[in-house]
Amino acid sequence: MNDGVRKLAGGHWNTRYVGPDGRRYSRTFRVKQDATYWRSHELRLIDIDQWSPPASRSAKPATAKALTVAEWTEQCIQARENRNPSSERAAVHLPCSG
Repeated sequence: MNDGVRKLAGGHWNTRYVGPDGRRYSRTFRVKQDATYWRSHELRLIDIDQWSPPASRSAKPATAKALTVAEWTEQCIQARENRNPSSERAAVHLPCSG
Protein backbone atom coordinates (compact mmCIF):
# COMPACT_ATOMS: atom_id res chain seq x y z
CA MET A 1 0.00 0.00 0.00
CA ASN A 2 1.33 3.42 -0.95
CA ASP A 3 0.83 5.87 1.90
CA GLY A 4 2.69 8.71 0.16
CA VAL A 5 5.81 8.16 2.25
CA ARG A 6 9.12 6.90 0.91
CA LYS A 7 12.39 5.95 2.54
CA LEU A 8 15.42 7.91 1.40
CA ALA A 9 18.92 6.50 0.95
CA GLY A 10 20.11 8.15 4.17
CA GLY A 11 17.40 6.44 6.23
CA HIS A 12 15.08 9.41 6.54
CA TRP A 13 11.48 9.43 5.36
CA ASN A 14 10.07 11.83 2.79
CA THR A 15 6.44 12.57 2.11
CA ARG A 16 4.72 14.88 -0.32
CA TYR A 17 1.35 15.97 -1.59
CA VAL A 18 -0.15 18.45 -4.03
CA GLY A 19 -1.94 21.33 -2.37
CA PRO A 20 -5.14 23.01 -3.54
CA ASP A 21 -2.96 25.70 -5.12
CA GLY A 22 -1.50 23.07 -7.50
CA ARG A 23 1.97 23.19 -5.91
CA ARG A 24 3.79 20.16 -4.57
CA TYR A 25 4.75 20.25 -0.89
CA SER A 26 7.19 17.86 0.73
CA ARG A 27 8.92 17.34 4.01
CA THR A 28 11.50 14.91 5.36
CA PHE A 29 11.41 13.24 8.78
CA ARG A 30 13.60 10.84 10.73
CA VAL A 31 10.68 8.59 11.65
CA LYS A 32 8.16 7.16 9.17
CA GLN A 33 5.27 7.64 11.58
CA ASP A 34 5.99 11.39 11.75
CA ALA A 35 6.02 11.65 7.95
CA THR A 36 2.76 9.71 7.70
CA TYR A 37 1.13 11.89 10.36
CA TRP A 38 2.25 15.15 8.73
CA ARG A 39 0.91 14.13 5.32
CA SER A 40 -2.38 12.92 6.81
CA HIS A 41 -2.76 16.16 8.72
CA GLU A 42 -2.14 18.25 5.59
CA LEU A 43 -4.66 16.20 3.59
CA ARG A 44 -7.21 16.57 6.39
CA LEU A 45 -6.79 20.36 6.35
CA ILE A 46 -7.49 20.25 2.62
CA ASP A 47 -10.59 18.10 3.19
CA ILE A 48 -12.08 20.49 5.74
CA ASP A 49 -11.14 23.57 3.69
CA GLN A 50 -8.78 24.98 6.34
CA TRP A 51 -5.53 24.45 4.46
CA SER A 52 -2.95 27.13 3.79
CA PRO A 53 0.65 26.69 2.62
CA PRO A 54 2.77 25.21 5.43
CA ALA A 55 5.29 28.06 5.28
CA SER A 56 2.59 30.63 6.00
CA ARG A 57 1.43 28.63 9.02
CA SER A 58 4.89 28.22 10.47
CA ALA A 59 5.69 31.93 10.32
CA LYS A 60 6.34 33.13 13.83
CA PRO A 61 3.75 35.52 15.21
CA ALA A 62 4.82 39.01 16.14
CA THR A 63 6.09 39.14 19.68
CA ALA A 64 4.58 41.46 22.21
CA LYS A 65 6.45 44.61 23.11
CA ALA A 66 8.51 44.13 26.25
CA LEU A 67 7.44 46.24 29.20
CA THR A 68 9.79 48.52 31.05
CA VAL A 69 9.92 48.15 34.83
CA ALA A 70 8.04 51.44 35.16
CA GLU A 71 5.26 50.26 32.82
CA TRP A 72 5.03 46.91 34.59
CA THR A 73 4.87 48.65 37.99
CA GLU A 74 2.10 50.95 36.79
CA GLN A 75 0.12 47.95 35.51
CA CYS A 76 0.52 46.25 38.88
CA ILE A 77 -0.66 49.32 40.72
CA GLN A 78 -3.65 49.72 38.41
CA ALA A 79 -4.58 46.06 38.85
CA ARG A 80 -4.41 46.43 42.62
CA GLU A 81 -6.46 49.65 42.54
CA ASN A 82 -9.17 47.83 40.62
CA ARG A 83 -9.26 45.13 43.31
CA ASN A 84 -8.66 47.25 46.38
CA PRO A 85 -9.35 51.00 46.63
CA SER A 86 -6.35 51.45 48.90
CA SER A 87 -3.86 52.41 46.17
CA GLU A 88 -1.29 53.63 48.67
CA ARG A 89 -0.85 50.08 49.98
CA ALA A 90 -0.81 48.71 46.44
CA ALA A 91 2.16 50.89 45.49
CA VAL A 92 4.17 49.41 48.35
CA HIS A 93 3.41 45.73 47.77
CA LEU A 94 5.24 44.69 44.60
CA PRO A 95 5.45 42.41 42.72
CA CYS A 96 1.79 42.30 41.94
CA SER A 97 0.80 38.88 43.09
CA GLY A 98 -2.80 38.60 43.65
